[in-house]
Amino acid sequence: RKDFELYAERPFASRLDVYPWVAVHIAAVAVGLSVGSAEKDFYGVIELVLYCVFLSGLGNALLFFGTFWSVQVRCTVAFRRVKSVKEATHAKVIRREASHVAEHDATLAVSTLVALCRSEQTIWIEYRKKVLLWREEKACFERRKVVLDKPVSEYFETKGLSSSQVKELTKVHGTNNYDIPLPEFSELFKEHAVSPFFVFQHTACAVHLRASLAFG
Repeated sequence: RKDFELYAERPFASRLDVYPWVAVHIAAVAVGLSVGSAEKDFYGVIELVLYCVFLSGLGNALLFFGTFWSVQVRCTVAFRRVKSVKEATHAKVIRREASHVAEHDATLAVSTLVALCRSEQTIWIEYRKKVLLWREEKACFERRKVVLDKPVSEYFETKGLSSSQVKELTKVHGTNNYDIPLPEFSELFKEHAVSPFFVFQHTACAVHLRASLAFG
């Protein structure tokens, strides 16, 4: 069973990991200056300000990386929920699967965010290499319907399709191709760079380097 939710992508400046954090970073600098105002050492004040900015930046970075680690976080931060498919740019597909753990039956929900594709007559998404068409009357996406209830004699009597019919049907159903694109290096590197373990490794190295510089 699949459920669908429609989302529209926010402008970059309106993302929840961008504009609210400008005020947070400014507040962090203000807190560092106000707390460090009692310090007579100029470098001590700068270090305290940098420490406050580091904490605010860490929270901002965790929220940013959370958009890659969680579909729900990405939908909340970078998208807004809409009701009309005309406003939507993406759709969240929620696939509910039966799970059997320790002799207990449960339902596991797996979410995937996919972009909407549009043509003159059709709106569709590509989910797990399957094309799902938007059905306005049901307000959901469904697989293409294939007519299988015609009599066998009709298939023997068919004379094929004209060029105009082929063009019209291609607009509705697309081409009969199974495309397996090869990922580019930038896509593979981005997928690896935002993985939780990779981020943890670099954060740990940065903290260790900072401690080494501080204590000589």
